[in-house]
Amino acid sequence: MAFVSQSVRNGAETRRGDVPFIGLLLPFVGPIASRIRPLIGETRPFILNRTVFGFTLVELIITLVIAGILLALAAPNFSGFVKNNRLSSQANGFMADVALARSEAVKRGANITICRSGNGTDCFIGTTWKDGWIVVDEANNVLRVHEKLTGKNTTIASPAVADSIVYDGSGLMTPTPAAVETISICDDRDQGRLIEIAITGRAQISKTPPSC
Repeated sequence: MAFVSQSVRNGAETRRGDVPFIGLLLPFVGPIASRIRPLIGETRPFILNRTVFGFTLVELIITLVIAGILLALAAPNFSGFVKNNRLSSQANGFMADVALARSEAVKRGANITICRSGNGTDCFIGTTWKDGWIVVDEANNVLRVHEKLTGKNTTIASPAVADSIVYDGSGLMTPTPAAVETISICDDRDQGRLIEIAITGRAQISKTPPSC
């Protein structure tokens, strides 16, 4: 504790034991030897006795090399996953449009057609189903449009359904096919999905892979 005495000099009260801020070897507001010494004037860092964690350059390089190897191993599997998912999505899209055509035919009691279309407005535009298709009613009003297949995927259709599929008011294909008709969607791996359309007009994705 600093000794404090009081005296009156020139009418001003002072405390001889008080030590001013300016001029201290260890600047701080308080006693001569403060219990907490500030950063000013110190030769040691402010944060003491703490271990600094981080990566060395060698550790960083090793981590990047391992990550590159793992990515190289995973890339082919991921590419196959994307292509399989694309095939399934396109086959399911075609199935949904066939189901729409059939249900609309029954609901309206009139013919509904799903046909290949490369422009989204007219039937029989484009070379195959891969160029896209539309669902139209008897007045050629477009009920749904499906764009061109992506991923360079192609289609192979049996002769009776090469251009269109027509459902009458009873939900049957017209003219009635002699056998099950098929449409295959294939990718550049010669893998694909086989869509079968029964004589009754019901469509399903076969478990048997197509001949692409």
